[in-house]
Amino acid sequence: MSSVTLVYRPSIKKGQHAGSLSLRLIHERQVKAITLKGCRITPDEWDQDTHSILIPSDNPDRAAYLKDVISRINSEREMLNRFILMLENKGRYRLDDLLLLYLRQHSEGTLQGYTETLFKLLTSRGQYRTARAYRTVTHGLLSFHGDTHLSLKQIDARLMKDFESYLKNKGLMLNTISYYMRNLRAIYNKAVQENLIIARKEEDPFADVFTGVVKTVKRALSMDET
Repeated sequence: MSSVTLVYRPSIKKGQHAGSLSLRLIHERQVKAITLKGCRITPDEWDQDTHSILIPSDNPDRAAYLKDVISRINSEREMLNRFILMLENKGRYRLDDLLLLYLRQHSEGTLQGYTETLFKLLTSRGQYRTARAYRTVTHGLLSFHGDTHLSLKQIDARLMKDFESYLKNKGLMLNTISYYMRNLRAIYNKAVQENLIIARKEEDPFADVFTGVVKTVKRALSMDET
């Protein structure tokens, strides 16, 4: 059974500077923390014994803000508890599986959001090279497309063919182009497997782009060049 605990981390500055809140996930002796962005409270607004937020009675504006923070925390907790129940009904699972569900929920279906989800998951598993590759190729496609909110559903054969032509015009070698396409295809296939998007039966976005490997031809030196 996984547990979800609200944790407060005070500011390193002395006094009543706001600190951060996070949700600590524990499962089978593994621990992960999810920082709640935009949720910051001061030391006197935190009850260490009950791990809860204290609402002041003499500051209506601050009280309203803290109530919104509590509402968001409760919403995040409910979501995590639903995911925990779903995973437990399927059988044994890892903490990374829970974290992936949570991060995926916040990716909003965009390529960038999903790639960042994969980046965090792969990094937590020590797969740094793959994580960096996914982020690099995503940044390249988004720079070409000109819209950071490119959705996963917008990835189609025409977009990939146009991106391939763009890379060729930049003078990139075929193996480098293949690097982009193979990693983008891996991201796309993972999204399909996780039911974030439905694979198009009528077309494969990567069917007409280069995903192979070109062997480097070594030129033999002539007698005059030795």
